[in-house]
Amino acid sequence: RQVWFITINDDEICSEEDPLVRRTKLLEAFADWHDPIRRIVEATPPDQILMERAVAHKHCMIPVTNFNQVIGHMRHERPHAAGNGPAIVFVGDSFMTIDPILAQGFTIGMEGAAALAQSLEMSLSQPARPEFPSLAFDPKSLREGLNFRHEQRLGRLICLLRATEIVQALGQPTTGTLTGMFSKDVLRPLMRIAPGAIKTPVFNAMMKYSLGLPPL
Repeated sequence: RQVWFITINDDEICSEEDPLVRRTKLLEAFADWHDPIRRIVEATPPDQILMERAVAHKHCMIPVTNFNQVIGHMRHERPHAAGNGPAIVFVGDSFMTIDPILAQGFTIGMEGAAALAQSLEMSLSQPARPEFPSLAFDPKSLREGLNFRHEQRLGRLICLLRATEIVQALGQPTTGTLTGMFSKDVLRPLMRIAPGAIKTPVFNAMMKYSLGLPPL
């Protein structure tokens, strides 16, 4: 099963209660989009197309101007050990809430769950340590695996947050600011007339970067 997202600010489509009519209106709104957008929407049963509001986190309503400071805090600040008790690993929104503009919050949650499963599987495959004979897993291996995957996820998350800030600034410019006026009055008109040969590589590079992938 696959999941796709379409974001649109259209009260008529959002308020339409008939699933078949809503899908028809979506197809009309995105008729000029590149392949395979239309084919994907057409192949989806109307009653399986769910409509939900895209809501930004309250701390994502303004641009992040101290991004390097935020990254430094994320990399170096760790919670204090709680002593004896259950171990807690955060995934999904509990690990980091993501602005919905790039529709990757669900993906981050799945990646976090997969990283946790891989770390657990690795620790369970290791022989028991003499100092912990009652444990069915290797605690040292589990800690190393979780730390390693945490750093990987953090690097991926930082790429996504940077890409989100750029897309947010371009897609939803702040009214009354120089950057907002530049985006609305200069950059957007240029992008409308720019050929696909220019826009497509830029779009693909931005999406690859947001996924933590190398540009080539």
